[in-house]
Amino acid sequence: MGRLTNLCLLSLLSVVLNAEIGIGIAGESPSAELFRQGPLKVEQLEIRTWGQPPDKFLVVGLPTSAGKYPVLMFLHGYVPLRNNFYWDLLHQVASHGFIAVAPLLYDFTGWDATQEMIDAAYIADGLKEGLQLHFPPHLRNVEPDFTKVAIAGHARGGKVAFGVALGLV
Repeated sequence: MGRLTNLCLLSLLSVVLNAEIGIGIAGESPSAELFRQGPLKVEQLEIRTWGQPPDKFLVVGLPTSAGKYPVLMFLHGYVPLRNNFYWDLLHQVASHGFIAVAPLLYDFTGWDATQEMIDAAYIADGLKEGLQLHFPPHLRNVEPDFTKVAIAGHARGGKVAFGVALGLV
């Protein structure tokens, strides 16, 4: 991803992050802090979803410090973009105290995003029961806070996120 895309995505997420952790530096806009690496060390996990299809590959960025963290589900853009292309963004968000989850949604589809909305909603529902089970032993004290969940996306992923948030499926 290019620098402009990263800046746009981080700007979009700044509302969620500022509301959640209230970061900022005297004399700067609070959202300016988002462009700096957060204070937390982050680990990347690559896992497959659980249960019934769709069997989707997930990229997860999570802080390595024990604690309870809000969850951000980030949906990638259209082909040829894939969820692992957004690792820098997921890492940045996780370093500020979030568990960032990015499922692989599709390879080639038409204009209709209904199936992706169904898949994303299914994955979101399954996170509560299954996500922490896939954490390695040294991260068992990292806990998702499912009372604080956000969904966002880039391009087609934004369309899918919007549909899921509206409950269209």
